[in-house]
Amino acid sequence: LPYKSTNFGGVATGFDFGPLVGVRAYYLRSFDDKLFSDFDRLEVWGGEGKFKLASSGGLIPFLTAGGGKINVLSGYENPDFSIAATDTVGIEGRGFASGGGGFDLALSRHVKLSAFARAMLTSSNKSVVENISSPDELSTSWLYGASLNFIIGKKPENPKNMPNYNSNESYDTR
Repeated sequence: LPYKSTNFGGVATGFDFGPLVGVRAYYLRSFDDKLFSDFDRLEVWGGEGKFKLASSGGLIPFLTAGGGKINVLSGYENPDFSIAATDTVGIEGRGFASGGGGFDLALSRHVKLSAFARAMLTSSNKSVVENISSPDELSTSWLYGASLNFIIGKKPENPKNMPNYNSNESYDTR
């Protein structure tokens, strides 16, 4: 792809629907030269499904599948690529499909550490992803990293611990 290798920083948010399935949305922005330098003119945004392979404590593996967009902002330049992004035949943004996996490690009830690797599959030429006719028109870029996650909310209470719980009474008769 016509993008230079770079470090990204960003934000993600999501919802879990039970202990094994969740959805996530993310926004990443590239750094200019090194990690935590000025931002460069390349961004990635997308969404994905997260599927945990276990629900116990400790190290929990997961798989992800999703997609998004690599967006080239005005003024982006890659010294290894001869055409600037402002030219009509130059570097352009592309859609991508992604898939990967990783591990979650709970540090406390509301904080966890995640490590992941994600393959981003997209078109290697200027054609749009929908018009791909052979596998050699695809390129794979790897995105890998770690994140610190803050969990907001609490688990639902056990119905037996709720006030006015009567195990002989059904919900329909209340």
